[in-house]
Amino acid sequence: EAEYQQEVHDQLAGVLTGYWDLVLTRRSVRVAQASLEAARELERIHAIRFETGATPLADLLQARAQVAEREDALLVAESAVLDAQDDLLTRLNWSSEGREWLVPIEPVDGPELV
Repeated sequence: EAEYQQEVHDQLAGVLTGYWDLVLTRRSVRVAQASLEAARELERIHAIRFETGATPLADLLQARAQVAEREDALLVAESAVLDAQDDLLTRLNWSSEGREWLVPIEPVDGPELV
């Protein structure tokens, strides 16, 4: 009986951990998207300034490198969401044979921020 209760507790804790990991990774995607948008705006500004002669080429190239880094970070964040989703489905013992595995899981609860 005690072993069974511990197993149920461990399974529930694993599912909860998987859920909150998914919430966190989805928020990380939003942060990475915002960071990419900011980098693109800075690149746009540097391109205009370069065209008018107010900024050296090095600044424009650095801004472009920042955009590339932010694009990479977004891809990593999106991959982490897929990994977290797969982990949660595995913890729920969801069958990987059905098409449900292909449908994104959208968490409905998030942490309360004070």
